[in-house]
Amino acid sequence: MLIIWEYLLNSIGPYRIIENLNEMATIGRDNRKGLLMQVNPDEGRQGLEYFKFYNAFNHSNAKKMARIEFRRPEYVIHSNMMGKKKWYLNAHEKDDLMDFLNSQNSTRPDLSNWQYGIIAFNNEKGLNPEETEQNLLANRTLKHPNFLPFDLQMPDYRLLQKK
Repeated sequence: MLIIWEYLLNSIGPYRIIENLNEMATIGRDNRKGLLMQVNPDEGRQGLEYFKFYNAFNHSNAKKMARIEFRRPEYVIHSNMMGKKKWYLNAHEKDDLMDFLNSQNSTRPDLSNWQYGIIAFNNEKGLNPEETEQNLLANRTLKHPNFLPFDLQMPDYRLLQKK
């Protein structure tokens, strides 16, 4: 068994194994309101840049989940709901989402949850945080056009509509 493990480490490297185990990143949670935001981009879905918003402060306790695009106020429809109900936010919940995204991030207090979400999403796709912070729309030409720009303006998620 040890020989097989050594072969795997030598042939694909330890970093790839670790990456597969950590494909989901928590952006933040609001324990008082029972909210959680995570990202885990699918490698096969280059164009769909979205985050997951749960109605509980941890994934296992959540009953509902919304997949929401970063670039515009639209839900992402996905067949694998991981045992959760599709969550279409009402007006109060949309306000909670906006407040949450504008709130200070607990991991990086110098950033909002929105900004940290962009960094974490890009990091999961292979762009490190320093490169993300330099990937700016304001420069007119993105250094990394296949990743979210760090200065992407947050859409008005109060405009989310059920599809």
